[in-house]
Amino acid sequence: MKKLSLILIFIMFISSNPVFSQTEETEIEMEPDEPCGLNVKMKDGKFSSIKACGEKSVAGKITRRKVRKAKKVAIMRAKARIAKFMEEEIATEETYDRIEKSLSTELGGEETFSMEEVETQTESIKNSAKALLKGVKVIEEIPYEDYIEVWVGINLKTMKAADSMKYNIEKDHAEGERAADKKKVSSGSSTSSSKSKKKSNRRKSADADEF
Repeated sequence: MKKLSLILIFIMFISSNPVFSQTEETEIEMEPDEPCGLNVKMKDGKFSSIKACGEKSVAGKITRRKVRKAKKVAIMRAKARIAKFMEEEIATEETYDRIEKSLSTELGGEETFSMEEVETQTESIKNSAKALLKGVKVIEEIPYEDYIEVWVGINLKTMKAADSMKYNIEKDHAEGERAADKKKVSSGSSTSSSKSKKKSNRRKSADADEF
């Protein structure tokens, strides 16, 4: 009987606590008028991921070299879009208004988030933007007839707590340098690249759906 009572209390706690209320992430288009724009995903008022799109046209006869160049430009444009959002736009009233409106609509007015918490997190992300941007990865490439579209993003796995992210990245970088030094002195080690030789169709990273 005592055990049953504890279970009932726990269930009541879950149903009344906003942390447990939102089971699905909400995707918000920060540039709804742009088909190749910037989207964020949120859950319980916290960012799950940020992703942005970049595109570059391929003029004239399509060649592998042109496609590679176009892809590089598209990636740079997508990264620049995320950088601008994180460094300049994330902590603005316009961003807060769009987030609040989208979450309120998606959740039917249920208070499963606090705008104060949203503002606190956006400030943390803004202050740690340079460190966080090192975690950006390409998540999808979409080739069209005369241009290529690339999506890049940061998801919760690379968006650790903003206060510790910079430390973790610097630690990883230092360890990487030590590992590189060891490879230089060891003999017989070699590296190989795994670039795809095919002119591909749409390609997604294994974890693309998590963004």
